[in-house]
Amino acid sequence: MLPETKFATIVGGLHPARFETYLVAADGHPHRALDLYLWNVQLAGAWHETLALTEVFLRNRIDRELRSWNVSRPPSGPEPPFTEHWTERAARPLNTILRVPLDRVVRNAVRSRNRRGPDHPRGRAPIDHNDLVSQLTFGVFANLLPAQNAGSRNFLQRDILWREALSSGFPHRGSGATDGRVLGTQATRLHALRNRVAHAEPLLDVRSDRRLRDVGRLLASMDPRFAGWVTGGSRVQDVLKRRPG
Repeated sequence: MLPETKFATIVGGLHPARFETYLVAADGHPHRALDLYLWNVQLAGAWHETLALTEVFLRNRIDRELRSWNVSRPPSGPEPPFTEHWTERAARPLNTILRVPLDRVVRNAVRSRNRRGPDHPRGRAPIDHNDLVSQLTFGVFANLLPAQNAGSRNFLQRDILWREALSSGFPHRGSGATDGRVLGTQATRLHALRNRVAHAEPLLDVRSDRRLRDVGRLLASMDPRFAGWVTGGSRVQDVLKRRPG
């Protein structure tokens, strides 16, 4: 246990409103509350690793499917053919879903390029499809998958995109996930958790066991080996076992 003077200094450096959450969870015991605070940081770190890998696999799988789909779309009238670079010119209905996010990521990609140092291997190289895909967030990819709620944004467009483009990228989905809504829900829950982790919010009431199950099922629907590698190497379960009493 920390000496009282050091303990008081550390707690004094934390925001009272944030620390109050841990104090309540620790039944008003300040030292236990600080233990919970530190444990929460450790759990967030473990989740950051797991979700980062999950995002990479989801992004790359969706990109692969959209490349094949976009280049196969027939152009309208005298328009030039579509290419596999869907971030540069997306066919319908993808263009409807991504119009706003793509405008934003182009600006972000330009800023990222302008910040490159003189020794950067790509320097002032033109921004390409891979640059733009890497700038798209977990939330954007989650929102390409079908939604459960018919009132969700782009509900119909997401259903069409699933049938025409994305379903083939999840060949190992269970019999209850044929329409993609279960996978979309899993991805949405994981995106919400990622935001909590990124903003250092309390994870005390998060059902981490269920969210880890979401990770496994979402990745297994693409390839069971993805799921085994990510969940097998995840530190989340180990940190959960060390939750202070």
